[in-house]
Amino acid sequence: QVFWAVLCAMASAPAVVGATWASELQRYERERRYEVDPEFLRVPARSATRADIAHAERSYDTVLQTYRDNSREQSQRNFEERERLKHLNRAADVQLRREHKYNLINHEGRMDAIEPVKEFRGRRLHYPVSHQEHNIISNLGHDVHHWAHPDERPRPTQRSPRRRFIPAHQVKDFNLITNRYLTNHEEKSIRDETLGLLESSAKFSTECVFDPVLARCRDPAKEERARAAIDAREVEAHLRSRHQIPPSYHGKESAAYDIVTHRVEDPEHLQIIDALGEERNQRYRTRHAADVLSKEQEALFEDANNAQKNSQVSHERFEEVTRRGYDIITNSRLGDGPKQQKKYPPHTTPRPGVWEKATNLQPDAAGPIWHAPGAANSHGGSQSARAVSHPASVQHSTQNRQSQEFHHQEPQQHSDLTRPQLDLTQRQDVPSS
Repeated sequence: QVFWAVLCAMASAPAVVGATWASELQRYERERRYEVDPEFLRVPARSATRADIAHAERSYDTVLQTYRDNSREQSQRNFEERERLKHLNRAADVQLRREHKYNLINHEGRMDAIEPVKEFRGRRLHYPVSHQEHNIISNLGHDVHHWAHPDERPRPTQRSPRRRFIPAHQVKDFNLITNRYLTNHEEKSIRDETLGLLESSAKFSTECVFDPVLARCRDPAKEERARAAIDAREVEAHLRSRHQIPPSYHGKESAAYDIVTHRVEDPEHLQIIDALGEERNQRYRTRHAADVLSKEQEALFEDANNAQKNSQVSHERFEEVTRRGYDIITNSRLGDGPKQQKKYPPHTTPRPGVWEKATNLQPDAAGPIWHAPGAANSHGGSQSARAVSHPASVQHSTQNRQSQEFHHQEPQQHSDLTRPQLDLTQRQDVPSS
């Protein structure tokens, strides 16, 4: 049923040009056929045995570099000769194509053997043109001896004859036998002697210019020129060396005077240097005064800062130790006597009492008040025992700072009026311990 269905489908399908029932069956058969590789059907190649290799090796003589078989040796030689000729011919063709077509030594054409021969067609040959104005065979002019018609012959150039010169050595005015001139022997002898002296002096001045003993030129004019040239060269070298010096070295002090003889060469330059030095010293002096003023103000501000720090500490915190009368760690009594521990006054300021506020007195005007150890307060604790600080330490520190100032009053002239100034006379003394 499938076969008949395929046949019906093929019958109903449009006919394909070039495809028939037989061709389709053959194509189908080839597709379904199992083809075997032809290499499997061939006889395997025979491998070379050791005997074959040894036989091939014995066929060639390694000592003579030839085959033992004469026919094979002759065929190999013929083959090598043919290949060599082919290679040489190919190389010659390449050489002819790339190099010149003629030989550089004998100027012969290298392509004449293969070029076609040019036939002579009977054209009229041109006579060579001569560079001479006469016939080189008959020595006659072209106007007389020439192959052309007399009216067409070339005319020679009209030239005037040149003067004939006779060399001086061919003129003999001296007799070699008598060793005398033919005419005017005395005058000519004096002339020869003078010329000899002149030639000798010229040769001597040319070859012996410098006298090695005196170390100078023999000619004064040349000696003067040589010295001038040497001086000019030294000046040029000096100027070149000065030109190479950096610009900062041009204004140095040693350039204004001779460092050996101390002779002043440029007084204006020295005055400028002195003026610049004085200005520099004035700047240093001003800067030093400003530094001193800033140090003084720093000291004042430091003292004021310490006073402010001490004013922030309460004085009552030190009264308990003073009121106790001894040190709780070492159990030593406080005082200035032997075997007593010295108690330094604190830096704090005691609080003023009612009477001090009323009379506007300073609490330390009457001096420090110390209670005896263990003594009771007569006012029942309303007025505690207090130790009024003594301003001696502050005055000592102030004197030490003031002693560092300069004895001269010149820096005070440069003080800055815009900065606040502190007056030590109006300053409250800082209590010291």
